[in-house]
Amino acid sequence: MLIVFLFWAAFPGTAAGEEDLLSQGIAAYRARQYTEAVAKLAQYRQENPSSAEACRYHALALSSLEQKQEALKEVEGGLAGHPQDIPLILLQGRLLAELERPLEAIAAFSRALELDPKQGEAWKERGILRAKVGLPGEAVQDLDQAAQLSPEDPEIFDQRGLVKVSQGRYKAAEQDFGTAIQLRPDLPKPFFHRGNLYFYHLQEKEKALADYREACRLGHSPSCLQLTKLGEEGEAAPEAGPRVESQKEVQLFGEGLVEEQAPPSQGSVIVRLPPSGQANPGTRVQVAPSGKKATRQSQHTLTLENTLYPLLQGIPFPLIVLTFLFFLCLTEGAMLAFSDTERRHQRRLRKRLKYLEELKRRPPAESLLKADNLSGIPWLRQTLKKIQRLEQLQLLLIQADLNWPLGVVLLLMFFSGALGLSLGFFKYGPLGALAGMGLGVLLPYRLLLFKKKLRTRAFEKQLPEALDLLARGLKAGHAFPTGLQMVAEEMPNPIGIEFFKTFKEYNHGMDLNSAMIHMCQRVELRELRFFATAVMIQRETGGNLTEILEKISSLIRERFKLRNQIKALSAEGRLSGWILVLMPPAIFLIMVKINPDYALLLVQHSLGQMMALIAIFFQILGMLAVRKIVNIKV
Repeated sequence: MLIVFLFWAAFPGTAAGEEDLLSQGIAAYRARQYTEAVAKLAQYRQENPSSAEACRYHALALSSLEQKQEALKEVEGGLAGHPQDIPLILLQGRLLAELERPLEAIAAFSRALELDPKQGEAWKERGILRAKVGLPGEAVQDLDQAAQLSPEDPEIFDQRGLVKVSQGRYKAAEQDFGTAIQLRPDLPKPFFHRGNLYFYHLQEKEKALADYREACRLGHSPSCLQLTKLGEEGEAAPEAGPRVESQKEVQLFGEGLVEEQAPPSQGSVIVRLPPSGQANPGTRVQVAPSGKKATRQSQHTLTLENTLYPLLQGIPFPLIVLTFLFFLCLTEGAMLAFSDTERRHQRRLRKRLKYLEELKRRPPAESLLKADNLSGIPWLRQTLKKIQRLEQLQLLLIQADLNWPLGVVLLLMFFSGALGLSLGFFKYGPLGALAGMGLGVLLPYRLLLFKKKLRTRAFEKQLPEALDLLARGLKAGHAFPTGLQMVAEEMPNPIGIEFFKTFKEYNHGMDLNSAMIHMCQRVELRELRFFATAVMIQRETGGNLTEILEKISSLIRERFKLRNQIKALSAEGRLSGWILVLMPPAIFLIMVKINPDYALLLVQHSLGQMMALIAIFFQILGMLAVRKIVNIKV
């Protein structure tokens, strides 16, 4: 009986002794006696290697002694036996974050959230890490979840405000900082962050100074330093300390622990304690302010998230789609209305009648190219007459078939250049101003050239049929001027109006050679010059004009046929060129849809902007090279 009694008494004593080691280790850790805690918990772990609680506190004590790697190994050993222990997984994520391994830490927090999606601390920690690795959109989503689960945690709103500042969503960031301040008015960091927002982004210096003063009063040394740099040290509250040094509260690792230890908040200072020392919660660190002056940099980043997204925020997606379809149908209806055949025919008739009325009021031998259409302002008209180089621009207006005064075109070029100058200077400085002004001035000129090119192509397509009609009229016994009149009456614009002008000039007394030269000046086309040259030579030397016109018409048709064959053979090259040009922006838009935080680095980051500009430059060079290769002139 004595042996049985001794055996029964020995085992409870052993269990009690082990439990004493665990409780003593936890108590030593909470008392910040980390060396003693490590020794007791290590001894307990040797006797009970499967205890997840002992593993967690042992790792926390090692981490408090700055033995991060050993703490991480301890946690990984505990997870080998308890792979679904959420506190251990969270601790692993925090240790990985402190060891500057953010991607692995994000994976650890994601694993914890898969096991329990209601872990608000995991959402917060993962959101902070995602912001650090350049994923602001996903970081905001995580912090939104954390705010729903822990609406009383001011750090969540403070961190979310910082992320929104990096996105350029300044008003939303201001609201988050304000929420953090309302939850904990005694925390200095939200005041400091909101002060930075006011000062560097919203350009509201008075509000920024007020927030800096409040943060400095609460003992935040960077705010006091900022006030010193801004020359406001005299207005800081006396609690901030003397000017030479300011005091900052130190958040000790492990302070305020009840069940498990959380890592310090972002930006806090961790003090390494001596192996057997006791930590004083009131410890303060003296921080000497820097004497350097602050450089104020205003960042105005135009992104989708601070331009387009706020406008669409709160609007249901079906309403956006319906609005888009409505405007699409409206645009299509307007295009159909303006492209109606009957309306175009009526406009052409009105244009001809208007031109006839102008010819009746004009002296018989007056050249159309000499018409004074410079400006309706007398002094501007006299000034423009003295500038000989403007004759080419006036001729371009005639070739583009635009009845605009030259002064209007110059005024349009001036205003577009001024707009480009303003936008370029606002966005990119002096060099951007020069480039913007050049583009603005050239834009109306390029539009005139484009209008002229379209009109010349339409004239070229109509010319063979017009020459055949003229040749049939000559075969029927009509005179050449009568043939011009037939073409003017039967053919549509632009060839109809040009032959009509030539016929009226000849009918009003101008020499036929001069009238033909004027038509060649109004329409710069090589085939038309062939026709005019043949007519003038035939008038001087004689010959069969009908046969000449038929040969010119046949030659033009053969050139069209050869051009279409070349166009068909080079279609593959042109298609390849378009694919190569459109593929990068298409991939960029797809990436914006799939992973906007990754794709928008090309827009938000300075290095990404430089890379995008270089890529665009080489894209333009490649496009010009492909165009040069496939553009075979006939």
